[in-house]
Amino acid sequence: MATIGERVYADGSDKFISLGNEEWLRTLSIGTDWTILRFGLIFSLNMDGANNITSTEFAFGLCSGLDKGYGTTTANWVGGTFGDTFGATSTQTYGAGPPTTLSIVGTSSGRKVGAVATSFQNNAGAWNSPTVSTPRKSMASVQITKGSPNYSVIVSRPASANFADNWSFRDFILYMEQTSMTQTMPGPKTWTGTTLASGAFSEAAGPLSTLSIYWNKSLFPVEIQAVAAYRFG
Repeated sequence: MATIGERVYADGSDKFISLGNEEWLRTLSIGTDWTILRFGLIFSLNMDGANNITSTEFAFGLCSGLDKGYGTTTANWVGGTFGDTFGATSTQTYGAGPPTTLSIVGTSSGRKVGAVATSFQNNAGAWNSPTVSTPRKSMASVQITKGSPNYSVIVSRPASANFADNWSFRDFILYMEQTSMTQTMPGPKTWTGTTLASGAFSEAAGPLSTLSIYWNKSLFPVEIQAVAAYRFG
C-alpha cells in the first residue's frame, strides 16, 4: 500500500508518496477531448546506496480508467517506460559517484491492452536518476499525441550532464509549460526529449482519462514528490 512520508532533499524538506510494487492512478480533471497532453513527475529512488536494482519496471502514461492501469490484466494503457524493452524488466545500474546515481540503457514506449504489452520503440535513449543516498529529486515526463490510428509518444528526462542535479518544483513547472521538449532551465539545466516511434492505439475500451505511474519493486520503492498534467491541444 502506498505510504506518505517526508525527507530532506537538496532543496529542503519535501513530502512524497512511496510506491513499492504498486500503481498510482488519478482521473484527469481536464477532460478527455485533448489531442496533445504532457504528464510529468518529480521522483527519487529509495535504494541501499550500494547495489544494482534488478528486474525493475517503471512505467508512466495514460489509461482508460482506474481499472485499466499498466499493472492490471484489464489494461488499456499507452505511454513510456524507463527500460531497455517495453513490457519487460531491466536492471538499474548503481554508480558510486559522487553523487551516487542509478542508470539504465534506454527509454521505451508502447501500449498495454489486457495483459499484452506491445512496444512502439525500445531502447531509445539512456536515462539516469540521482538516488536517495544523496537526496536529490529527478524529473520525467511523457507527451502523448492522439492520432488515427497511431498515437505518438515523447519521453523526456534530464540531459546526461544534469542527471545528478536536484530538480525543484520550480524547475518542474517551468518545464511542463514549455512547448519544446528540450529546454534549458535556470541554473542552467537541460531537459532532453526523445521522440519514439508511433503506434496504433484504440480508445474503444474507454477514453484516456487517467494518469498512471507503475513501479514494481517493493524492496526499493520510488518516492514521488509531485505530478502534473499539461494540455497543449
